[in-house]
Amino acid sequence: MSVNLKSRTATPTAKGMLALKFSCKGNAAKRCVLHVFIDYIGSPVGSKTVRLVPGLSTIVPLKMNARIFKLLLRKKKLRVDVGYSYSSGLPLSEIKADDQGMTLLAPKKATRATAATKRK
Repeated sequence: MSVNLKSRTATPTAKGMLALKFSCKGNAAKRCVLHVFIDYIGSPVGSKTVRLVPGLSTIVPLKMNARIFKLLLRKKKLRVDVGYSYSSGLPLSEIKADDQGMTLLAPKKATRATAATKRK
């Protein structure tokens, strides 16, 4: 079994939800059990454990740490580390791990014209 992070950049929603795209390949198990941990200079940004279907790309939603989300809004861009681990799927399986960099971009604020249009 193997898992790959497909996202290189991500923009959270206004409520701090990130969507990361992962793919799972292999046929040694019915599912890839994925453990994701994101950090910014040692501070936790978010984490989640999910089950992925082999052969498909899957969007994994993660809630950002409120303090790091406020920092992102102030700085507009952060470079974070996305660490993830998963089982090889074989009997007495080993745990495989990977770590990749990713850029988080601050969500754009709605303009007054956009907000006025939504109210109508």
